[in-house]
Amino acid sequence: MNLNISTKTRFFALALFFFPVLLSAQTTWSVLVEDNEFTPNNNQIIAGDLVRWVDIQSLGELHDVVSEDGLWTPNAPADGWTFSYRFEEPGTYNYYCSVHREQGMVGTITVAENPNAGGLDFNAGHNGNWWNGLARDGEGVQIELADAGDGELVFVATIYSYGPGGEGGQIFLIAVGTPVGDMVEVDIFITEGGVWGDDYNPDDVAQTQWGTGVFTSTDCELISMVLTPNADYQALGYTVLEYDLVRLTTPLIECPSESTN
Repeated sequence: MNLNISTKTRFFALALFFFPVLLSAQTTWSVLVEDNEFTPNNNQIIAGDLVRWVDIQSLGELHDVVSEDGLWTPNAPADGWTFSYRFEEPGTYNYYCSVHREQGMVGTITVAENPNAGGLDFNAGHNGNWWNGLARDGEGVQIELADAGDGELVFVATIYSYGPGGEGGQIFLIAVGTPVGDMVEVDIFITEGGVWGDDYNPDDVAQTQWGTGVFTSTDCELISMVLTPNADYQALGYTVLEYDLVRLTTPLIECPSESTN
């Protein structure tokens, strides 16, 4: 948990839990952690949904999120963090902040069966160009899944976008991770330092860690994406970016690819 969210991003986080991202088979829900409360503190979701807790610095209090059922290992209490957990099984799950439990800082996740359960494992058939449609024309993601040399797939995504405030110019982020079924958690790097033309020197190019991300495959035509900048890049104006990706180009490899499932 290492995320410092500024006041400027508070309204973005509020929008996330009032307007969850809807997928054909899965949904991402956000819970604000602020002023010694979980908001909302009672979520009703379906199996396979992802819940993301977003801690926002306000009173300077330290918080954590602890599962009563021991579903995850909590980090030490801190401020300015995010934590995500995907609930795969139906049931009722309670959680709390170990620092403020006695003050009523508790929450419940109620998980119902998913009638459309089952995403598609990442495979080479996902290779190609993806985007969010005309609403975000000019921005896109190139995805490649290839054999890492040990029989496992490596996931590489290049995200083409722009810096914050209209002043950062065009950027591209590189995301790398190992898929586990239909989900891959990635480290994300930003490239900086290069120049155009004859003065280009590869020694000048730096790849700095920008943050982390989660990609989730629903099928051959739909992938959800959540990109979370670290504290350093949040301070520069970057915010959490979350939306669905749909295919822009048709791959030459059949999807799903039998050789990489």
